[in-house]
Amino acid sequence: MKERKALLSPFAAFSGYFFMGYGSWATVNSFWPVFFNSFGYSNTQIGVLSAVGPFSALFGLIFWGARADRAKCRNNVALLMCLILGAVAMLYLAGNSFFYVSALSVIFMFCFFAMTPTVDAMFIEYAQSGKIDYGKGRLSGSFGLAFVPMLPGFVISRFGIRSLFPTYLAMLLIVMILVSQLPKMAGGQSGGKKIGLSAVRGDRQLTGLFCFLFFLHMTNGFYFAFFPVYMDNLGASNLIGLNNLAQFCMEALLIWFLVRTVKRFGFAKLYAFAFALTAARMLLIGSIRSPAALIVVNLFCGLSYSMCMMLFSLFALRTPAQLRTSTQMLNTIVAHSLSRFFGSMIGGALSDVIGIGPVFICVGLFDVLLFLCFALWLKKTGFLRDPVLM
Repeated sequence: MKERKALLSPFAAFSGYFFMGYGSWATVNSFWPVFFNSFGYSNTQIGVLSAVGPFSALFGLIFWGARADRAKCRNNVALLMCLILGAVAMLYLAGNSFFYVSALSVIFMFCFFAMTPTVDAMFIEYAQSGKIDYGKGRLSGSFGLAFVPMLPGFVISRFGIRSLFPTYLAMLLIVMILVSQLPKMAGGQSGGKKIGLSAVRGDRQLTGLFCFLFFLHMTNGFYFAFFPVYMDNLGASNLIGLNNLAQFCMEALLIWFLVRTVKRFGFAKLYAFAFALTAARMLLIGSIRSPAALIVVNLFCGLSYSMCMMLFSLFALRTPAQLRTSTQMLNTIVAHSLSRFFGSMIGGALSDVIGIGPVFICVGLFDVLLFLCFALWLKKTGFLRDPVLM
């Protein structure tokens, strides 16, 4: 598709999008549980609210993935999602009824988790042309994750948690401007034969990887839903933004050396390392009561969680070109929808019984077992030994 003239270069537009897009994503993820907690909801109710959205995202990711793969211009699909998110965000200020907030979360999350994989798939495909470097461009997303939530954190500390969504709307307007500056890119199926997702499901080893990632991200789902509440209970809600900065420090190094690291160690070893780090992180979070020490521990998150997400972005290039956006959406479904639904629901109910800290320890023990099973599966199948695709 012919590119129109833009004010920003493709690299600047993609980098700018990831800075603000990931930053606004992290802002909502970081402060959403605190927003729920401000209404006096129980841990079980917070778990339900944290799960309702990802459950809705399951259908949203499938819907938007199909739209993006078949669209003549994927940029327009991303802009439509931004418009819906902006409209729904302001409706959160109209009431605090549990059922009202739940209904809004269903609509909001239908679009929220689909934004990033849509643009990420565009970026990876554009990077294959050799015109821009994926790792360096994607690094701006880590800067966004680290630094952007600190400004909303300051605004929230001054004006209260209800200022979360007006602040998010302001960031979303910047995101829309940046999306309009991205190179126009058609979906892989926009002018050719339609391919169903059964082409991906038919790959048994890829399906097996999805299964392991589901359980790993289910434990991360509990972390994202309740770690901010855990910090708030420790009297350190003002350090949530700093926690994101700590995660960025390691993630930035990972992204900068991502391709050469994969070439050096391979997908299998790096995935196994991510599984092991997740287990260690959960066990330490459940054992430590010092907010400052917890921030240090979450350096591991910048490696474990981020490594899983970025490795799959590269590995998805082995799938048919017509399905790459949908495959990225499937990974997001596993990482942010189904896994968070079960992680939030089960973890929230258990937290009301034994407390958040002990649940983190249980989660860590489960991750140890998961790591051992994953290592045995890799040894038996020899999977993830594909050559680097970028």
